[in-house]
Amino acid sequence: MYRFLLQGKWIALTLLMVVVAPLSVVAADWQFNRWESRKSLNALVVANSLAPPQPIAALVAEGGVVDPAREWRQVTATGRYLQDQSLLVRRQVVNGRTGFIVVTPLATDDGRVVVIERGWIAQAVSGSTVVPPAAPSGTVTVTGRLRPAVQGSGPMRPDDLPPQQVNWVDPLGLAATASLPGYDAVVEQIGSTPSDSALLTSRPAPEMSEGSHLSYVGQWALIGLASIVIWVIVVRREAQHRRAEREAAAASDGLPAARASG
Repeated sequence: MYRFLLQGKWIALTLLMVVVAPLSVVAADWQFNRWESRKSLNALVVANSLAPPQPIAALVAEGGVVDPAREWRQVTATGRYLQDQSLLVRRQVVNGRTGFIVVTPLATDDGRVVVIERGWIAQAVSGSTVVPPAAPSGTVTVTGRLRPAVQGSGPMRPDDLPPQQVNWVDPLGLAATASLPGYDAVVEQIGSTPSDSALLTSRPAPEMSEGSHLSYVGQWALIGLASIVIWVIVVRREAQHRRAEREAAAASDGLPAARASG
């Protein structure tokens, strides 16, 4: 009855179902894992954001990287800004607008350098005219979110960029320029005593949304199930159609014989 499945077009349809159904399972599992990862990240951000601020030296070893479990912890650092080493990190989007993150190293009282992302400023008409707002003078205490340093693709300071503009930041390199040890980390400023420039906009807190991953799980599961159901329905209808044709042909072939016998 189902020998027609050996025909070319039916083999192709069957192979399509065989590919789509497992692929849907894999895609659904991937989206589910992304949903779980997002939930875990949100829980980490909430827990670390609620933890009381600690000195950065208590959470990151000198010259060390940020432990992923400590990312987003609130840290403090007290010292004096190295104003002449301020940088503008290009192509940074805040609240839907593109501009620069102003980065200034802070030489702490314990003789280390902490790289502070002081805030965001808008892109000017000509990028070469942007000047980092002056950092507070004297002793400053900064509170901010602890983040790992991220090395971007390409050179940090291409030759064609205006002075002070960079594509990414090397915290240990900035510390070495000041001939001081540092941390392979940055601190997103959320508060400063004394206050920083009013021209700066703080980075927003990370979004707590879990995204659409869970709905995608359902969609992929439906696609996989639908591919099987559609294949079964189409095959059964084809089999029924072919059986009906055979029965009609048999009845037509038997009609003259019945009349002759009569």
